[in-house]
Amino acid sequence: MKAEFTEKLNKLVGRKKSNSMYLINMSRYQDFIREVKEIKNKLNKDFEDYKMLASYDILEVNGRERMIQPRNEINSTIKFYVPIEELFGVLHTIHLLFKHANKDVMEAEIKTKFCNVSKEVIKIYLTCCKTCQEKIYCA
Repeated sequence: MKAEFTEKLNKLVGRKKSNSMYLINMSRYQDFIREVKEIKNKLNKDFEDYKMLASYDILEVNGRERMIQPRNEINSTIKFYVPIEELFGVLHTIHLLFKHANKDVMEAEIKTKFCNVSKEVIKIYLTCCKTCQEKIYCA
């Protein structure tokens, strides 16, 4: 299942713009973390720096730095960015935790914790779940 998902996801990545944050690989994810940390330490920030800090922040979780959406008074919820190498694990965990959840249930749950997992990626995942596909064809 993971191999099928990865293959379909790679096709999607090939079609998307390279500057898309929705489909970011681990190398680029780590580069963003380094860049955000550098910007935070700069004394004289320019417009682009403030723009970057308005979109990204860093949080250490279990000794590992993770990229998140910045929190503020209105939005105190932590929402993580997920590199493509971790997408399958995130989707698979939620899908099984909610007993083969459908697209709408998965999307609602993912939106509470993650900020860069698109509907398109969720649909790709669901096409790879044999149990769900059997349910569709047997109904």
